[in-house]
Amino acid sequence: MSEKKRSVGIITLYYHNYNLGGMLQAYALQHTIEGFGVRCEQISYDRLCELPHKKTLKGKWIAEAKEGYHALLTLRDRVKQRKRTKNFRSFEAFIPHSERVYGNFSMPEACREYDAFVCGSDQIWNDWNACQEEVDCNTLHFVPNDRPKVAYAVSTGSTEFSKQFEEKIGKGLTELSAISVREKSAVPMIERISGKPVSVQLDPTLLLASDEWESVANKGYVQQKSPYILCYFLGENQAAIECAARLADKEQKQVVFLPFGKSERGQGNIQGKYEEDRSAGPREFLALIQNAELILTDSFHAMVFSVIFHKSFYVFPRNTKVGLSSMNSRVTDFLSMIGMEDRLVKETEQVFSCDIPIDYRFVDEIIREKAQCSKEFLLNALNIHPLEDSND
Repeated sequence: MSEKKRSVGIITLYYHNYNLGGMLQAYALQHTIEGFGVRCEQISYDRLCELPHKKTLKGKWIAEAKEGYHALLTLRDRVKQRKRTKNFRSFEAFIPHSERVYGNFSMPEACREYDAFVCGSDQIWNDWNACQEEVDCNTLHFVPNDRPKVAYAVSTGSTEFSKQFEEKIGKGLTELSAISVREKSAVPMIERISGKPVSVQLDPTLLLASDEWESVANKGYVQQKSPYILCYFLGENQAAIECAARLADKEQKQVVFLPFGKSERGQGNIQGKYEEDRSAGPREFLALIQNAELILTDSFHAMVFSVIFHKSFYVFPRNTKVGLSSMNSRVTDFLSMIGMEDRLVKETEQVFSCDIPIDYRFVDEIIREKAQCSKEFLLNALNIHPLEDSND
């Protein structure tokens, strides 16, 4: 009689998340671990339910107030985004997940369901976390120390934590059985706080091959589009938008602009063949990148999928006041790893110079080797033996 199949629960920014890269990395990590022959689910973790005493919520209240203010500013457009919400919810339901929705105080009860836990890979360790209970969930502090509890390719949002946040996160970090981060610049800080060795591993989206992502993409979404340049900017970068307009005019191509946050109010200078896409969810995002003639972005994940799909692309530095060093460092670290530093835009005229074809054979080989190392990290950290488990 075979033993019960191992089960792994993941905590990341998954539940009701409307960030394209965040949802795609959530899918990739679950899919990768499930491929080892174990049962794996995203844990439906609602960070806003079961909130602690109000005195600990000042930071969360401030964040919610800002979100409410932004919602008022974009009220006219929210009707247009209903389809986008539906696409996100559909993709969320597509990812295997816990039926129960856990909160900060009920999370320990998830230990009845899973033999091992993984936290990561999105920005779950940063000073944006307002309360101790949420930090404890994001560091798996609630999990008994006799079970594997692994941090996989976590992004910190900063290379330096505040003293207060170090005190909050320290006890959870010291109890993790294995730790890896996404940016090498975060290694010294996390090693100092945890007292443990920290490795750098690939973002989960890079653990899946292009054909696996092609099977997820909504191919019919772009069938009627003429050749286009895709623009996706998370920060405010008017120079990048104007660059896209000039390039589209020069190449006689349409511009497809994916709005995000404040950037959705900055595209007014694009003239001529221009389309604003407010309905794309994760599947549609993949299709838009896969079929674009060129991608201009400041997004880490838009850059990653450009590489996965062998596209021509340029990455602009992110203009934002939040976590600026980390936002840009994860881009530069990745481009340096694959030898494509020339794709980082230093001057906009760089985009108009001769576009030398990218030798993706070399890039693919690097990513394959790194992905294999990352999978081995997960297998060892979770104590999974695929050949044995495959007979279950």
